[in-house]
Amino acid sequence: MDNSKQEQLESLRKYVELLESKFTIPGTQFKFGIDPILNFIPGLGSYSGLILGFVFVFLAHKKGVSGKVKVLMFRNLILDHILGSLPIAGYVTDFFYKSNEKNMRLLEEHFMEEKHTGSGWKLILIFILISLSILFITVTVFIWMLTKLIAFISQV
Repeated sequence: MDNSKQEQLESLRKYVELLESKFTIPGTQFKFGIDPILNFIPGLGSYSGLILGFVFVFLAHKKGVSGKVKVLMFRNLILDHILGSLPIAGYVTDFFYKSNEKNMRLLEEHFMEEKHTGSGWKLILIFILISLSILFITVTVFIWMLTKLIAFISQV
């Protein structure tokens, strides 16, 4: 890898460090950044972390990463957002599930080891199929529960 790529990755590492591991709890080796701190802002926190993560993906896009890397990065962000949105548990997971660090590792693997090449369409199709399956199961269970409720109410 040439020096310009190294410098570009270094600037992204600094961004990720600010988001995920800039601060250390005294007397421990536990590190955290501004991302989990922002989650404590009611109504805005979870989305601010998502937006900062999207900025990171956009910066990676500008560096020329493959479509597959972007899909994997979005997957990490969405999972982080979903876990961070859980009541109470979301605060805890924000300190431990560090999607931006995972995304930085993806970038390093892509540029240094030439991993994760390709368009990412297969991953997108898998995600769509899984999402549609979950939606189908959810709707089916909802309709089943609704019919049971209607049958119960009609007997009363």
